[in-house]
Amino acid sequence: STRTAIITVTSLVGIYKLNIIQNSHTLELSTLNISFPKEGGAQTIIVTASNGSYSATTSNNWLIKSINGNTLSIKADANSKRTTRTGSIVVSSGLLSKTVSINQAAAEAPTLSINSVNSGNWNVTVNVTVSLNGATIKRVGVIMKHGTYSNAPTITINSYDDLKLGTISDGLFSATFSDLHQYQFYYFKAFMTTSEG
Repeated sequence: STRTAIITVTSLVGIYKLNIIQNSHTLELSTLNISFPKEGGAQTIIVTASNGSYSATTSNNWLIKSINGNTLSIKADANSKRTTRTGSIVVSSGLLSKTVSINQAAAEAPTLSINSVNSGNWNVTVNVTVSLNGATIKRVGVIMKHGTYSNAPTITINSYDDLKLGTISDGLFSATFSDLHQYQFYYFKAFMTTSEG
């Protein structure tokens, strides 16, 4: 805030009063909150410091900041995690400081689906489509289990289930089960594990 003072000068010819006004130092930011999409990107903040200088610091390694005049540029790396992340940048000028809060959206979870089941000559090929959404896939698999027409079995990863494992190529995975009985009913379940479990 602005502060004032009065200086009184006394002399033989009279008393004089001097009014002193001192404006306080100010620091203003165009925004204190920034949101980034999961892909990352760049945004800017306009900083107005009455003394003409300021600095910016952050402890978040996924944020990059740069200063050009009164423009503070902030860049965020892509978020590969499936959780929202938060960060901050502290802008300082003289004894004043303000904190910019930063949020970034989470990456989408990878998905998979069985897009076709082709059979012939007692062989069945199960085709799976995988959408990575930035995740690293450890393995993809298809589990087959026998059942009846009216009672589909619960399919889990057990030692007695027929299991096909492999790696994906261009988001596609195929598993072939051979020598199946023509009059049996077979049920299939696709699964995958990623670098995040």
